[in-house]
Amino acid sequence: PDPDSLLERTLGVRLPVEGLRYWIRGASEPGPIAALQTDASGRLLRLEQKGWILEYPAYSPSASPALPTRIVARRQDLSVKLVIDQWTL
Repeated sequence: PDPDSLLERTLGVRLPVEGLRYWIRGASEPGPIAALQTDASGRLLRLEQKGWILEYPAYSPSASPALPTRIVARRQDLSVKLVIDQWTL
């Protein structure tokens, strides 16, 4: 099974494992996008994709390229907040 299905079967929650590798870096996953909003610098502020609403309220001031330090992901009654203290690429 794919990672999304495996996680759902194990935890009982469907999280976007496949999309996370893009979303966590402030990028959309390849494929259809319902809505996308960026700031004047081109950084992602809000993304609607695969039934998820993702908001990017903060980016690292020193990272190049710009990388998010806070992400809020919501789908129906589920909300996930990610806080990234340090990026190592």
